[in-house]
Amino acid sequence: MGLDISVKELDIWVDSLLATVAIYDPLWDQEIELAWRNVLALGIEIMKENSCN
Repeated sequence: MGLDISVKELDIWVDSLLATVAIYDPLWDQEIELAWRNVLALGIEIMKENSCN
């Protein structure tokens, strides 16, 4: 796959995505954040395994 992105950049992307969702979702709480992180985890892990780091 060979992604031209670093592990650090992927972590920043996830944090930025969730920060944006938190701003616009009036129901946002820690439980919803955990659900988002759980859903994203497998895809992000695959991307990290194929990152440039």
